[in-house]
Parts: sequence; C-alpha cells; structure tokens
Amino acid sequence: MKNEKKKFVKKGILFSFILILLISGLNIVYLNIAQTNWEYFQEEKRLDVFAQENNEVEYFFVGDSHVKQAIIENEIPNSYNFAVGGETFVESYYRLKDLIDSNQLNIKNIMLQTDVHVFFKKNESLFEENLYFEKFLTLKEMSVINNKNLISMYIYRYSPIIGLGNMILRVYGNIFDEDTIILDDVELDMKITYFQTDHINSNEIEYYFKIISLAETNNIPIILIQYPVAKKYHEELIKQNIPYRTEYFPYILSLLDSKNKDLPLLDYYDYFFENPNYFIDSGHLKLKPAKIFSEKVLDDLQEI
Repeated sequence: MKNEKKKFVKKGILFSFILILLISGLNIVYLNIAQTNWEYFQEEKRLDVFAQENNEVEYFFVGDSHVKQAIIENEIPNSYNFAVGGETFVESYYRLKDLIDSNQLNIKNIMLQTDVHVFFKKNESLFEENLYFEKFLTLKEMSVINNKNLISMYIYRYSPIIGLGNMILRVYGNIFDEDTIILDDVELDMKITYFQTDHINSNEIEYYFKIISLAETNNIPIILIQYPVAKKYHEELIKQNIPYRTEYFPYILSLLDSKNKDLPLLDYYDYFFENPNYFIDSGHLKLKPAKIFSEKVLDDLQEI
C-alpha cells in the first residue's frame, strides 16, 4: 500500500514538473510570437516606416476596426490610418500621446472616430495586449482603469497561455473578401450587445475628451467622423428599442457643446443605407466600397 502511494506521489510530481515545463515553454514561444504578430506591434512597425519616409501627415485617422477598414490611405494623399481593431478611446489616447510627445511625426489634422458603439465598450476589454501597453502604463495602472484584479493582470502578462489563451485563437482573415457577407442575425446580436447596459462608459467619455484636449494642447485641429453602418443594423437597433441616433448620438454632441468644443463633424452614418452589399457585416466596408468612401471623405475634408 505504501509503495503504491509512493509511486502515485512520484507520478504526480513528475506530471506536475512536465506540465510546468510545457506551460513555461509555451509562454516563452507565445510571448516571442506576440511581439511580431499582435496587431499593435505590427502597427507600431508600420508607423515607424511611415515616419521615416514622411516628416508630416495631413490627415491622421484614429479609431477602431470600422475606421481601419473604411479608410484607404492610397485614396487620401498624405494620410495615415492609425486605427486598430477593437481599440477604445482609452487605448487610442495613450498611443496618440506617446506619438505626439515623441515628435516622431508632425500631425496636421486628427480625424477622430465618433461612433456611438465605442463609448459603450467595456473596461474589461481594455489592454488585452498588455505586453504592448506596458510602454505607457504599469500593470497596476492598467488594472485600475479596466477594473481587473492586479493578480489577473500579472497572469495575463507573464502567463498568457493561462490568462490570455484566447489570444492564440485570434485569426485575422481577409476582411476585404468581395464574396464574403456576414450580415446575419448572430453577427447583429453580437453588435447589439454593445448597448445592453443602462449607461455609456464614463471611461470612454473621459478619454475621448482627453484626446481632444491633447490635440488642442498641441495645436492640432480635430475633425469628428461618424462612420457608415448597414441599414439592417440600423433597423435592428430600432427593433430592439436602442436609441442610437435619437438619444445616444445627440448626447455625445451635447457633451461637446457643454465643453464648448465646436468641432467639424462628418456624419456618414446612413451614407450607404442603399448599398447593403458594400458591407461584410454591420459596419465594416469591403475594399472597393472603402475606396469609394475614402474618396468621399477626402472631398469633404478639403471643403472644411
């Protein structure tokens, strides 16, 4: 009996040792891969190349995937698309502040996304790529902002296989596949969940205005842009009694007025309502429509 118990304990210790080695090895590999494959690190490298070739940029676009997929730099001379998929105003602020403070690039105008869904993003989604955001904030500072336990932040950072394993499964497909349309009920439900709360995220409001103040302090004009959505998405919002255009968007505009922020606004919310095939889902444009849209944005910017 004692011998069997000893064998069991030895096997348990051996198994635990192998498991620790396996997790440690995967963590090392994962963290090395992350630095070359995470979107933020890729974007940073792309920006470095752009800054080396250009002293200044006329039109600098800030936002999430809606912006990333709608703005084609080749259609807007002397422009740069700074957007990253899933980005919040909080994350945009720290990236933008670092860029401006570094004097790496002279930005002439900032085009700031003002889509309502960004204001509803949850704090818990912040800093998923915390390895990147350690450039700007400590893990403790991140945990205060995103309301996560500091211990879980350390697990996310130093043991991503355990704490951030979902990142391994992130697949960036070809978002511009002309034959792809994902505008179905499942996708719509996912988008609608942004608004299943009784209030706009105060963090996003705060950092939205921090971006505006940052630009003002550095004498950079700000132009606000509301990006196009599919008509089916708009109809679903109405169906579910979500006052996107009747309450939420006017509320954002009222906050701007209350803070005496008289900023130009380009509102394209319903611009492609009659072109459902222009979208791959509720609010992301295909490549050809994105080119059409970028040309329209350029024309409107030149009129301001």
